[in-house]
Amino acid sequence: MTINEEMNGSEKRMTTTRVIRRNSPYLRAPRMYSISDLALACPLHCPELSISDFDIGRKLGSGQFGSVYLARERRTKYIVGLKVLRKKNLVKSGMEVQVRREIEIQAHLKHENILQLYAWFEDKSRIWLVIEIAPGGELYEKLCTDGPLKEYQAARYMKMMIEAIQCCHRKHVIHRDIKPENILIGVDGQLKLADFGWSSHINNNKSRRRTFCGTYDYLPPEITRKQEYGPEVDIWSLGVLCYELVKGEPPFPSNQGHNVQYYLIQNKQPEYSPHWSPILVGFIHSALQKLPQNRITIADMLKHPFITKYTSGETLTQEISLTENPNKNLNVESYSNNDENVCKNSKIDQQS
Repeated sequence: MTINEEMNGSEKRMTTTRVIRRNSPYLRAPRMYSISDLALACPLHCPELSISDFDIGRKLGSGQFGSVYLARERRTKYIVGLKVLRKKNLVKSGMEVQVRREIEIQAHLKHENILQLYAWFEDKSRIWLVIEIAPGGELYEKLCTDGPLKEYQAARYMKMMIEAIQCCHRKHVIHRDIKPENILIGVDGQLKLADFGWSSHINNNKSRRRTFCGTYDYLPPEITRKQEYGPEVDIWSLGVLCYELVKGEPPFPSNQGHNVQYYLIQNKQPEYSPHWSPILVGFIHSALQKLPQNRITIADMLKHPFITKYTSGETLTQEISLTENPNKNLNVESYSNNDENVCKNSKIDQQS
């Protein structure tokens, strides 16, 4: 872990930075029907809420700083996820500012392809985040299980992620860590962009950042060179994501060490399969331009033939109808908001 300066205009601040290796737990959650927008019922910071307002179900997964539990809000009976963060773990790792930033940013992002933060509250030792549940788990796990996607499937998934990032950029937010591990599968196969821990707010699209952060396989050339960067880093990551969706691996893998990887990212073009269509290759190539100013824009990504061919009107309906149920083979449980067995009296782990 290193300390870098992140500059925004004349302002300087010290920022703890980290680059992530491809290793994340798979949070698998049950299937649900609908979620009430709890954010409409109360402000996101809800000091009047406490753990006693929820029926706690099984643990869905664990991370470095806490765990996620299936839960049901007792008054509304709606199914949610409870993400529990131990304050002492955050302080010990110097992550308090990052978590605060994540909450502030995610609270202002409302989009069907962004995992929603409904509310948060705290006690003396823990922070509790009330979040939307994505029953299909991580997109990364789906890729590991099912293998690469067909082009029409990748186009559909990419459209959802492009629109999620478009929402972020309109709110002057750079995500900075787009990857399959941070994309969850919601009801009926909708993708949900999650994990805004490395996201950053910028004053406008011309603001620059210098923080060295993200995931090695998804780093753009300007970050590997430790140069200033802007929202274009997310465009690069979308290009890497599309490549990984259809190939099953990123274009510049890190198995030869990071120095070699940085050289490839900065100087080499990806290897494209001869079986891929020209519009797919063109789409990826337009996002993986070495110079940020030469990359395709978010708006033009949505208009690109690779996206429009498979996601416009009748074609989209026809192609989706030919696919399997997106929740098939996900090993999820079906339940309704009235099912008394959803949240039995489980206990929150002391470590959570």
